[in-house]
Amino acid sequence: METLKVAIASTDGVNVNMHFGAATHFLIFEIKDNVAEFMEFRENPTTTIKEHTDRWNYALDLLKDCGAIFCSRIGDNPKSVFEGKGVKIVTTENTLKEALKEFLTA
Repeated sequence: METLKVAIASTDGVNVNMHFGAATHFLIFEIKDNVAEFMEFRENPTTTIKEHTDRWNYALDLLKDCGAIFCSRIGDNPKSVFEGKGVKIVTTENTLKEALKEFLTA
């Protein structure tokens, strides 16, 4: 069965509660056979960025192996960039558990 990695913007590891643009890190889960398993923690550096779009490009590279990104909110421009690359954007304020459950049953 095919596996899918997803990135989740969460401050506490329990809730999907970070805006994509403010995310300091992402929790990476791998989904296989409808089971999500935590794989790793990826830091999203908060260094000063010259151009506004640099942030999206950096995140796009950071999450290039992920097929979906879960966050509480995301701007229209970065959403379009990610969706144009085939990445599904899931905006929710549920718990990680509920958000993954909804994603898997959709």
